[in-house]
Amino acid sequence: MSDIRSNIQQQNLFLSTMVCKADCYLRIQNIFKPHYFHRSLVQTAEFIQTYADTYKAMPTLLEVKSSTNVELSPLNLTTASEQFFYDDFERFVKHVAMNDAILASVDYLESGEYGSVEKLIKDAVSIGLTKNLGIEYFNETKERLQRLRDKSNLVPTGWRDIDHHLFGGVGRGELSVFCGSSGVGKSVVLMNQAVNFMKQGLNGIYFTLELSADLCAKRIDSLITGISTKEVLKRINDVDLTLKMIEKTSGKLRIIELPAQITIAQLKVCIKELEILTNRALDFIIVDYLDLMLPAGVKISVSDQFMKDKYVSEELRNLAKEHNSVLVTASQLNRQAHESNDLGHEHISGGISKINTSDNVFAISASASEKARGELKIKFLKTRNSNGVGNYVTLDFDDQTLKVNDKLQTSSATFGQANASKILGLEQKLVTKARAVDANELMELSKFIKKGV
Repeated sequence: MSDIRSNIQQQNLFLSTMVCKADCYLRIQNIFKPHYFHRSLVQTAEFIQTYADTYKAMPTLLEVKSSTNVELSPLNLTTASEQFFYDDFERFVKHVAMNDAILASVDYLESGEYGSVEKLIKDAVSIGLTKNLGIEYFNETKERLQRLRDKSNLVPTGWRDIDHHLFGGVGRGELSVFCGSSGVGKSVVLMNQAVNFMKQGLNGIYFTLELSADLCAKRIDSLITGISTKEVLKRINDVDLTLKMIEKTSGKLRIIELPAQITIAQLKVCIKELEILTNRALDFIIVDYLDLMLPAGVKISVSDQFMKDKYVSEELRNLAKEHNSVLVTASQLNRQAHESNDLGHEHISGGISKINTSDNVFAISASASEKARGELKIKFLKTRNSNGVGNYVTLDFDDQTLKVNDKLQTSSATFGQANASKILGLEQKLVTKARAVDANELMELSKFIKKGV
């Protein structure tokens, strides 16, 4: 591999540009590293950096020469030459950083620390000048408000009341976490979420780190077809026919079973191969569940759950941003949650670390009486982009099909059922040859039909 630091003339020009125009140094100082330069210029680069940090100004050409014995060139920079400097210096730094990362990766490869290799390469690739300098507050009023009004980045969860408190749904590039005690239904909620997304025509992937892929698929069979989990295996033909019909209007879902203690690197491998295989982007990613993962590139004691969950949460959120996808996962509640009637941050296993990173955090609970009524209660513990925190939503849960639905409005449902029954009775009279239908009954039927019941 050729020494990319060998172009001394290019690097001399970089340093000359910085000294002749302080603004150029200020713009690149976040990626300026003296050790990136040729060994004959490292001392000069260190002098310029130290001088700028100490005196908040750039040294003169004479000061540079007297202190480092290196002569820089006086320059009269144009706008074009300034832009060339920014572009060329950024390319140079990226090249050097990548070269150093590759060389440093050798030891990690030999010891099998692939996560550390990934981190080195990722850090090198991410080096660059800041392109986004924000918004000019008073000058972009209409544009920024229009962006906020645009809901195209929001994806409805499919549950009416939850979407209401989220101002429309969950955002792409966001991390949402459903927390619950063991056995309360975290996996079931995640599967329902996947089905709700598919109904919108969205494509996704479901990573299961605890249950088998076949068992997950079987449960989703019940969710989609309405056939109870006990009957699915007895009615294979019915399930197959129903799914073939639904597939035409539904999004696609890939279910992948992985072992516990995996890292984000393994998820990325699966996602990349799936995208190549199917040639389609992912709208949503579901991981069942966060607590069973380990961070990549960082050695953390398994007993240090706070730091483990912090890094894993950050990596999952970054994954969502990289793919512009909705990412939904689950987490365990601690023992104190069993004794509490009002769940809060203090009941989440691992604590505040994952809450700080997540965009939305929901607590799932179901008391004995709620279970008897077939209900799940969802509390909003955190919503980054809405005012839903502290609110509760009650959802209906069918333990036969595992379907989680919006809570029915009792009065309107009863009214609709009563009208439907009455219409059915009147229609039966119309088709029954055994008796005649009088004018009053026909008028009553017409009245109900006009109402659109």
